[in-house]
Amino acid sequence: MLFLDYKFDLRVYLLVTSFQPLEAFIYKEGLARFGSRKYSNKPETLKDTRIHLTNTSIQKEFGDISDRSHPAYLAGRNGSGSKVALSWLWKRLNGQGVNTAELWRKIIKVCGKALESVDADIPNQQNSFEIFGFDVIFDEDEKCWLIEVNSSPSLSCDSYLDNRIKGGLIVDTISLVDPIAYDRSAVAEICKRRITHRKAYSLLEEDLRRILPYTTPRRIGEMPNLGKFERI
Repeated sequence: MLFLDYKFDLRVYLLVTSFQPLEAFIYKEGLARFGSRKYSNKPETLKDTRIHLTNTSIQKEFGDISDRSHPAYLAGRNGSGSKVALSWLWKRLNGQGVNTAELWRKIIKVCGKALESVDADIPNQQNSFEIFGFDVIFDEDEKCWLIEVNSSPSLSCDSYLDNRIKGGLIVDTISLVDPIAYDRSAVAEICKRRITHRKAYSLLEEDLRRILPYTTPRRIGEMPNLGKFERI
């Protein structure tokens, strides 16, 4: 699938708050990453990474894009380097008659299947969460393909676009995970006791009540503060 004759893929962010049982949320804003030259499938162009590789770090090697027909240029503040905001791309594709709601449904299905395939192999850790960067691409028949999954994807920012999208992702992640207040002095005292007394592990429930006297963590399945996240 091309946009304005440029090849592109999508970086989509997913927040996983639990494996076994699986609980995951997809962020409704992301990045569309483009090649810096218009697409061609002619044999003599197959080694041209400016056409065929959309990875941002590779496209950076070729400097700023001066072509005013490039999506990143047309997007204005919704573009930077060789990438644009996903929301901007969806709006433009909608204007071309593309059913972006159906594309989004396909993305969710592919990402969900990928997580389900590893769910049984990742132990449950109630005190952890992870952001994953899913890279997907659509073919000419609008079939969604998973390219790769990045654990702890880069959240570095070198543009206004990055600050807006990745900054919003971080804020909404913290809001969804909602770290609860805890008693630091109780943690220190309990850790010291557990180091010196093995039987202290039998007091787990009592220790947790002392450490978390103000509230209880959200249970898996309960609806959190979603922000721009969507449960999948």
